[in-house]
Amino acid sequence: MTRGRQIIFGLVAVAAIGLVAAWFLQSFERKAIDLPLPPKGEAVYNPLYALKVALQRERQRVHSRPHLFDDKHPLQAGDTVLILADPARLSRRESDALRAHVARGGHLVVQVPMTMLDEERRVPLLDGFGVGMHTFVDDVCLRVRTVLKAKKDHEKKNAENVMCMDRFALAKASTPTLVWGDAEGVAFARFAHGQGTLDVVASLDGARTPQLTRANADANANANANANANAAFVRQWLQPNWGRGTFHLIYASDMPSLWRLLAENAWRVLVALALCIAAWLWMRMQRFGPRLPSPPDARRSLLEHVQATGDHLYRYGRAHLLHSALRAHVLARLRRKDAIAAALEGQAQADLLAQRTGLPAADIADALRSPRPFDAKDFRYRIARLIALGRHT
Repeated sequence: MTRGRQIIFGLVAVAAIGLVAAWFLQSFERKAIDLPLPPKGEAVYNPLYALKVALQRERQRVHSRPHLFDDKHPLQAGDTVLILADPARLSRRESDALRAHVARGGHLVVQVPMTMLDEERRVPLLDGFGVGMHTFVDDVCLRVRTVLKAKKDHEKKNAENVMCMDRFALAKASTPTLVWGDAEGVAFARFAHGQGTLDVVASLDGARTPQLTRANADANANANANANANAAFVRQWLQPNWGRGTFHLIYASDMPSLWRLLAENAWRVLVALALCIAAWLWMRMQRFGPRLPSPPDARRSLLEHVQATGDHLYRYGRAHLLHSALRAHVLARLRRKDAIAAALEGQAQADLLAQRTGLPAADIADALRSPRPFDAKDFRYRIARLIALGRHT
């Protein structure tokens, strides 16, 4: 290849690289992207964490906890209490304490009891306010006006949808000071009680962290409409004592004891488990019968081992050991029944045993004497007489 061709190929390669670089710079744009990270710390277990942070940024005093009453943070006049739990699970003592707090100037925000979904039930906290049954609706929302800031620093009014699923009913005799609702039912009602106010909301899901995620300033307003609408709606719940006292955010006050949860939701499993345990105990229990346990059944392996041991001793000329063992067994059995006969020796013992058993005295005397060594016939004879003697003693 000549030098001129090398120069031409080099220029073509440089031109191609330049075109690719120009296309890349023209087509792609450097842009920062925010990636949501999984929650950690308090945000994991506190569903009202976003509301707590938002109130702190508004310079409000906030305390969030799982239990309703805390000695370190007592309720004062002017405080706002938001209970995420079902008010029907509150005890009479807790309900009376909350009503007294509202009467002396406090503000309480609760959701309508879910226990009223199927049947009427008196809830001590809402007794006398005329709050009726909880209902579900589909695709029917309230329109809440929000104010958004556009990119050109001017405000834009917009109406967004909230409370698209939950409603509740009010009795005709109820006298709320403020009601938000539609033809499907009531979504929000505010009642005056003593010097304070009580707010009943169809659902407090709008106060949870996912619905209150703050939108970026440069993001599209339509993409964050739900967050802005929920934030504006929740801000109206907290208006009566805004800037006066402390906001108490209770996110788990309806948590009953473990035994109550088991009794209400797992009694079928507990009954089945109790029956299984009772059946297992009945199978394993000691049966009624004699005080002494039954003797163990003979095992084939043990009998084979005993027989093999006897065969081994007999084969190696130790038959007298087998005879001595059987004679000791017969004498021990005789000692339990007739100690005098067992204490005698020789011919006197043979004569006394002959009188008791009816066997010949000569055979008894031969049975009690050791067999001659290496005499199989004499060994079998004396063993047979010992077995007969043992049966008759």
